[in-house]
Amino acid sequence: KVTPDKTDILAGDKVNFGLDAAYYSGGNLKDAGTKWFIESANFYFTPSSKYSQYSFMDWDRDIYWSPDTSALNTALDEGKGVTDENGHLDISRTFDLGKSKISQQMSLYANVTDVAGNLVSGGASVIVHQSEVYAGIRSARYIGKQGEAQPFSAVVLNWDSQPIAGQAVSVNF
Repeated sequence: KVTPDKTDILAGDKVNFGLDAAYYSGGNLKDAGTKWFIESANFYFTPSSKYSQYSFMDWDRDIYWSPDTSALNTALDEGKGVTDENGHLDISRTFDLGKSKISQQMSLYANVTDVAGNLVSGGASVIVHQSEVYAGIRSARYIGKQGEAQPFSAVVLNWDSQPIAGQAVSVNF
């Protein structure tokens, strides 16, 4: 079993993944060889249904676009370790966004091999956020008319979709 000490972090923060290995019949799997790897995938903030009419994406083009969830994950890191007498191994990593301009889902997968050569796998994911808040915008009307004002509203939410008051927001068209 792989368990992170946090499920959401800000880019640049550290996460500790705790791996606990035990036999199916009971008892800790001590001194077990472990191979692990970390993959990264794009993460698109999806607010609660109350704010589903807002867009939280940075559009660089004027067409309807839906995030590609079929893209392959990017391998970032890999390593080896050995469980202690309690069948435990800690793997700590500091995550940043690298060249990506959007939040990332970092997934650590571990393969543990017992003395008989049996392999068991597990994994866990952490969201690495680009910011402590997400700004969203929505148009009051779907269709506008040239020369007439088009009303918009903005909202700033935390990672749990709770509004954050008093945030300065600027919009460029």
